Amino acid sequence: MAKKKFDYNEIGESKLPVARAREMLKLKRATINDFDVIKNRSYEYLTYCDENNRVPTLRGLCVCLGVSPDTVNRWIAERPNHETTIFLSQMLNLMADNLEQGALQGTMDRNASVFLLKSNFGYRDNQDVKVHHMVSESKSIEQIEKEISAVVIDADFEEK
Repeated sequence: MAKKKFDYNEIGESKLPVARAREMLKLKRATINDFDVIKNRSYEYLTYCDENNRVPTLRGLCVCLGVSPDTVNRWIAERPNHETTIFLSQMLNLMADNLEQGALQGTMDRNASVFLLKSNFGYRDNQDVKVHHMVSESKSIEQIEKEISAVVIDADFEEK
């Protein structure tokens, strides 16, 4: 089996995505008020992913912005109506949609897509159950037991 040849630029650096990622690491940290910087770097990141056949991810975007995923999520939670966080929310929705479509169309590994959706975009297998019936302190234990027994099915109960 032949070894894969790598493409190099004029100064001998590999044109692999790793070389481009190294450039991204040198970028100055963006702040929530740097809307134009965040928008331009986000578009650059999407172009980078497209050119290198990479799936856009939250972590990859954060490398371009010079912040952590926790920082992006905190910005969105704390300032949901800010111009920057509205844009970042759209970026995250685009990334989640990309993973969903890849899984549905079979162009991405379904298990990896599900894992990334759960770990980065809040997807879950379960749902919260909210109990609205509050037990009043004015009820006696006997009354509570009677109410419970009225709705609990005894698995050992047999009709004769």
